[in-house]
Amino acid sequence: DNGERPVSWASPQGFTFSVTINIKDTMRNGTQSYTCGYRRRFTDRTVDSIRSNVLTIKARDPLSKPELILNVRSGIYWKGEHMTMTCKGDITGSEGHYYFSRDGYKAHTGEPSSFQTVRILGEDRAGLYQCQYALPTPGKWFQSPFSNGVRVKEIGDLPKPSLELGGEDFVAGQPANLSCQAPAGETGGRFYLYQGLDRVPVLSTKAQRRSRTVTFHLRNVTGNGTESYRCAYRRRQGGSEIYSQRSDPIFIDTCESPVVNVIPSGL
Repeated sequence: DNGERPVSWASPQGFTFSVTINIKDTMRNGTQSYTCGYRRRFTDRTVDSIRSNVLTIKARDPLSKPELILNVRSGIYWKGEHMTMTCKGDITGSEGHYYFSRDGYKAHTGEPSSFQTVRILGEDRAGLYQCQYALPTPGKWFQSPFSNGVRVKEIGDLPKPSLELGGEDFVAGQPANLSCQAPAGETGGRFYLYQGLDRVPVLSTKAQRRSRTVTFHLRNVTGNGTESYRCAYRRRQGGSEIYSQRSDPIFIDTCESPVVNVIPSGL
């Protein structure tokens, strides 16, 4: 750009009329202008062409390596626990795009995100996570290096509780009491009672602060035959609601109320 000394030169090969010149180092965080020209050799002299149009190259420092931050620093999550990750780099807000990967494959939705923080969903979220971000410029996206890998481990559901029934055989319409007990240490949680394979509980109640046992009161046992019940409990952890496995089933046998026929006397 100073018009005096060429930064590079090359000779065309064969019958071509163009050359490609590689510039090894562009200046950092600045603008550089370039022109080109060619030279013809005659028997007794050489003649330089007029310079080409000016080509301006704008350079910037490479994007720095981002940091991947989990909402649970240890990287150990219960199944169903709220899990988010933040890709922290040179840009903020929705200025660029963010990419999240797990074990070398796309994570999150698989698409670039305009948000630094995303929530990771799914049944199995264990793996090695990395992130990368990109900054748009006219005609091109600049991508950062990948962050260091962050290992995520997912542990199973909370241990299942036990369910006991007070009584054995019931007549339809009678009340029944079922006692649900969580494992030691799981006190003050909310408990749920499920009928059959239903996903929606028929009853729920909260245990006392230092108690791990609740009693469900079925006002009217319905049906005529055998019905199964299971219970589960919930724990709040890190802003998430984590549900235990369901207990082993309890079966309630019911029968219809007996019909009593009154026969008038004298018949």
